[in-house]
Amino acid sequence: MAQGVSFLAEVVPPRALQCHGALGAGGRSLAMARASRLSRWLVFLELVVLLPTSCCFKVIGAGLAGSGLRPLASALRALGLRCYRGPESPDGLAEWDPLLRQKSPESLQQLAQQLVAAGYDAILDWPLDVIDVLLQLLERFPDARVILTVHEDSNKWFSAFQQTQASWYYYCWAHDRNSLWELVEIHQEALRLPAVPSDKDAGRCVAAYDQHNAMVREAVPPGQLLELHMHSGWEPLCRFLNVSVPSTDFPWTDAPGSDFPDWDVGWLRTLVLRRYALYALVCGAFTVCAAALLHSLLLPRLGSLPRRGFLLCVLGLSGLLLLRRFALQLPVGLPRWAAR
Repeated sequence: MAQGVSFLAEVVPPRALQCHGALGAGGRSLAMARASRLSRWLVFLELVVLLPTSCCFKVIGAGLAGSGLRPLASALRALGLRCYRGPESPDGLAEWDPLLRQKSPESLQQLAQQLVAAGYDAILDWPLDVIDVLLQLLERFPDARVILTVHEDSNKWFSAFQQTQASWYYYCWAHDRNSLWELVEIHQEALRLPAVPSDKDAGRCVAAYDQHNAMVREAVPPGQLLELHMHSGWEPLCRFLNVSVPSTDFPWTDAPGSDFPDWDVGWLRTLVLRRYALYALVCGAFTVCAAALLHSLLLPRLGSLPRRGFLLCVLGLSGLLLLRRFALQLPVGLPRWAAR
């Protein structure tokens, strides 16, 4: 209402607002009521008509995870933009659940309005890297500039992508965030990428990466798109956004990979390995207890030694399969950040 009153003071001459002093009490009440109604209409006009056109996303990041989105977010903030990047607040990613599960345009419209109203003018990273979501966002903000972060070498991107996804998996697994990991899997399925890629998935992932970049190039007009290569510096980005080049170094030194700060990585690795060791201990204890129970109750009734040996082998194999059940939850091989 304060904005509406200030707007009203600019539109209506002060003498016209003061003239009610010469009126009676009824005239003053009528004048104030009319001014209040006009103020409400002006506030409505300002919020519904002026806000969507004056407040919008200026920059949309279209690169995949591992392509340099984290350094790009730091660079945009250094240029004065307020950048929203989903993975920086895992708890906030639950807001994208309806969009990822139901692919609802209304959900994207609502979330975009909330972010714009909160003051964000740049947005990147998942789930905005899904091409369908990107196209819907461009329909809502047709003047936004799109930045596609790319690697000169697709194999280097795959290595960074492996580290990023492994860190997300370990985070969800260590914190019992099953619902968040389900969103990660749905998002990766939309990108035709595995949630936890192994070395054997390299060809598939690189093909999906190249296809995604080609679809972005085809969907966005050339003058509205910037392909930002790793280690290219401030010059192409500042020229694209029509801003001056900062005196500080470009934050490419913040290498892509884990989305968690260094102080959290060691703790996260320790927590995961401790939980995995606990599972192994529980499975081993279960196998030993079951073997002792069967030895005291069932084995004396078995007359032949081969039958006893066969039963013990079956019991041991069951314990190993139970242990393997938990082992399969971890990706094959630790990423480099977990091997420190």
